[in-house]
Amino acid sequence: MSHLSGALKAHIGKLNITIQSLSKSSGVERSFLHHILTGKRIPANKDILENIIKALALTPAQSEELRQLYSIDRLGSDVYRRILSVKNIIENFKDVSSPPIKSVYQHNFSCFSQSTAFSGSQNVNTVLKAVLENEATKENGYIKMIIQPDYRFLLELLQTLGSCNTVLKIEHIFCFSKDFRENNENTYNLKCLETVIPLLFSCRHYNAHIYYGEINTSYQNICVFPYMVLTSDKVVGLSPDYSQATLFLDHKFHSIYMQTYQNLLSCCFPLTEKILNPLDVFTRYSNPVMNPEELSNINVTHSLYSQPCFMYFATQELLNKYISEIPFKREIIGFILRQRSNYIEKLAVDFEYCSYFTKAGLDFFWKTGRIVELPDAFYTPLDKKDCLKLIKLLYENIKTTSYRAHIINTDKFHVSGNIVVSALEGSYIVFIYTHLLSGDKYHLVFDEPSISSSFSSFLTYLKDSTLVYTEQKTLEILNERIIEYEKELTEQTL
Repeated sequence: MSHLSGALKAHIGKLNITIQSLSKSSGVERSFLHHILTGKRIPANKDILENIIKALALTPAQSEELRQLYSIDRLGSDVYRRILSVKNIIENFKDVSSPPIKSVYQHNFSCFSQSTAFSGSQNVNTVLKAVLENEATKENGYIKMIIQPDYRFLLELLQTLGSCNTVLKIEHIFCFSKDFRENNENTYNLKCLETVIPLLFSCRHYNAHIYYGEINTSYQNICVFPYMVLTSDKVVGLSPDYSQATLFLDHKFHSIYMQTYQNLLSCCFPLTEKILNPLDVFTRYSNPVMNPEELSNINVTHSLYSQPCFMYFATQELLNKYISEIPFKREIIGFILRQRSNYIEKLAVDFEYCSYFTKAGLDFFWKTGRIVELPDAFYTPLDKKDCLKLIKLLYENIKTTSYRAHIINTDKFHVSGNIVVSALEGSYIVFIYTHLLSGDKYHLVFDEPSISSSFSSFLTYLKDSTLVYTEQKTLEILNERIIEYEKELTEQTL
C-alpha cells in the first residue's frame, strides 16, 4: 500500500462512499481508481489526483496532505525529504548585508601562558571571540579552521567580522557525509550548506573546502581537540562539543597546527567556485578556447528568482541601446547573443527551459526597468516601451515554444528578491546574490553531487507542485499584467 492509497481509503471510509460513485464523480475509471486505492498504481498525471480531491470535497489542509503524499510516492520519501530541505534553504535565506565598519577590537594576551586551557562553553566562546576580533584588526589578517559548521556562535561571529573587515581572509575545512547517494535520505550536506550560506555571501573572502568521511568518527571520541582555529599568531584547539579549548601562543605549536591544516587542505575540494567580479563571469564562460561540450554546459535548464529570465529575449539592438560603456562591452554583448542563439536552437528541438518568478518581481521590472541578473553598472534602466516588449515576448514564447514558466505562489513559497538560483546542464547549480547595500553581485557555482542533484530535483519538482501556479494560470496573470501595463503606458503618453 502506498502513502496516498492509505490516506484516500481513510477519506472514502469516513465519507461512506463507494468506488463506483467516486469514479463517476471524479471521472477516473473504476479499474484505475481501484489500482490507486490498493497501491498498485500511482497517477502519472497530477490532474487525476486533483479530480479525486475535488470529488471528495476535502478541506484545504486535507487536500494539501494528499498532494504531499502523492509527491512522496512519486519521488520516493528520500528524494522528497531532500526537496523539503532545499525549499527550507531557499525560504530561510536572509539578507546578510551589513555596513562595512572596520573592526576596532583589541585584546591583550600578555597575561596568558604559552598554552592555556579553558573549560565551559562561555569561557571558550570568550577566548575565541577575543582571538578572532584581534585578528580582524590586522591589515593582512587571516583565519583558518578545521571544524564542522554546527558551532553557531563561531559562525555568527565570523559573519560579523567578515562583514566589517572586507579584506579578512577566512578558510574553512569541514567534512561532508560520504554516505550520500542520489536517492539517499541523508540531508546532512544540505544542512551544512544552509549554515555556511550567510558566510559565503557576507564575507567576501570566505572560502569553504570539503572532504568526505564519516561524520561521527571514532577519533572525535578519543581526540581531546579534533577541531582547530588558526590565526596569524595563535591557535585554539576545540573539543567535539566546543565546551573545552586550549589557546596556544607558542610559534612552535602554531607551526605544527599549520602543517596539519595544510596537509588536510591538500586532500580537500572547494565547496563552490566564488566569482566576485561580474566581468569574470563573462570571461569564464566566453573563453574562446572552450570546446562545444563545455559551452553546452552553461545552458540554463531552470531558474528561480523574482523575475523571469529576460536575457533570452535581448536582441542586439536592445543590448546596444542599454549596455553601458564598460570594459569588454563588445565581448559581453557577443556572449549574450551567442547564448540567445544557442537557446533558440535548443528550443527548436524541444529543449525545455523552465522559469519560476514572482508577480512582485514582474512589477519591479516594469516600475524600474531593472533586470536583476545584471549588475546595475552594466546597463541603463529600460524604458517602459521596451519593458513591455520583453514581457510580451515572454508571453508569446510560453505559448508557442518549449519555454516553460510558472509564477510562484508566494502564499506557499517565499523567495527573497536578491537571490537567484539556476540549474545548468552538466549538473551545475549557480547562486547569484545581490548585496543590498553595495549592489555587488556574488556568483557561486556548485558542482558537488549531493548539492547539485538535490537542487536540480527541487527545481524539477516545482512545476508539478502547488508551490507555483499552473502554466495556464501563469499565462492568465501575464495577460492581465500586459493589459494593465499597456493602459498605464498609454496614459503616460497622452
